[in-house]
Amino acid sequence: MSRQVADGNDLGAARVQDLDWTRNAVLATRAALQNRAYTDGVATMATLTAPTAGIFAVLLLTAKVSGLFMVSASGYMQVGAPEAGGASISLESQTPATAGVGINISNGTASGTGVQVSSATTAITIAAASGSLSAAQNHAQATGLNGLASSALVAPFSFSGILGSVVGGQPLAKGSTIAYYLAGTVATTTLTINLSNFSAFEMP
Repeated sequence: MSRQVADGNDLGAARVQDLDWTRNAVLATRAALQNRAYTDGVATMATLTAPTAGIFAVLLLTAKVSGLFMVSASGYMQVGAPEAGGASISLESQTPATAGVGINISNGTASGTGVQVSSATTAITIAAASGSLSAAQNHAQATGLNGLASSALVAPFSFSGILGSVVGGQPLAKGSTIAYYLAGTVATTTLTINLSNFSAFEMP
């Protein structure tokens, strides 16, 4: 009889542990999915005039659960003519060199939730609230060459992936802030970006 009681107690304890694990998993998933930034349907943003490079859109997130983020961006770039040197749009990221430090954004306009976009002819700049930022990590890039004499080239781009910190793609430490942004370059003419979607959310 005592053996049966003991077995029953063990089973009850195991069920409690299972319930605790399930509850914690649900809470972690909820916290991760609520940690997001997004915008869509953005009209023409800044037009960069060569030779230059600049940031068109940026979102900031602070790691709360896994430190891994699903990031996606799509739209199209309009390249001036002729642009034999090439223009590009890339998805990049940076973090403060010092853990726990925030990131300041200049020349941006709020769009959607947690996203800032550039406008007119002024690109966005970012800087650590104190100290410096890590070297930029290029996650993906699309390039457009325009050999036409007078017509602009319109080229679509689409990026998506599960990304972490800027060092080897490892998970970002909890409490650390990261900036994911779309940066453009143009060699000889102009580059304009129309953004259909830019979003990120933390994985559970």
